[in-house]
Amino acid sequence: MRYRYYAYLLIAFCLWSCPLLAQRNFFEVPSGEVADKGEWFFQTQGVISRHEVNIMAGASIGLGKQFEAGLTFNQWDFERPGGLVHDTEHPEQSPDILINAQKAFTITQNVVVGIGLRSGVNNVGRRDDLSFAEFNYITTRYTFGQHALVGGGYYANHAYKGDGKDFGFMAGTDIALAGDALHFVGDVLTGNSSLSIINAGLEVELPFNWSLSAGVQIPWPQSDNAYGATLQLSWN
Repeated sequence: MRYRYYAYLLIAFCLWSCPLLAQRNFFEVPSGEVADKGEWFFQTQGVISRHEVNIMAGASIGLGKQFEAGLTFNQWDFERPGGLVHDTEHPEQSPDILINAQKAFTITQNVVVGIGLRSGVNNVGRRDDLSFAEFNYITTRYTFGQHALVGGGYYANHAYKGDGKDFGFMAGTDIALAGDALHFVGDVLTGNSSLSIINAGLEVELPFNWSLSAGVQIPWPQSDNAYGATLQLSWN
């Protein structure tokens, strides 16, 4: 079994060092932005809590007509000490590989509605325990100047988020503090499942279209999620 443990560590390193998380997120909530045709977007994120490190990563490409699609690696959860978690009873702690897609509809110059999904398999690496996981959402994005506000709702099944409510509300914000150089970013997902958290932090623009975000994760009051620190790297 040791070779499998080292293989998972290698996968985790590749996900972290070779940024890949489809639809652009503030931290967890989709921002409602869609890549232009032929344009790639990459994002990778690590959440560090007291007992574990959770890695998400993915990529998407613009297909034209305000539509994008890609691949997401979700919930690659490493316990400390230990390794990659597989837990059939708690699928929110087991790794997913998901196809993602998002379609945007421009309502006005400042208002865009987005409909998206992430669908695939949960408990990757345990062939007998694979299950279908999905996260579907609709958002409305409002921009004013260099700032943005997003609000919407989501549905997630048990294989994606574990126990708790299947439906919830979500919101996010991006506030420019120093032109394009520095932004305040934050988001929230309501409910009582593993998804139900509050994030807040800062995003710094880096050369060559990179950006780095750092923030704190706080459990939504109705959930029992852990406090954590988040690092996120993006490129487009």
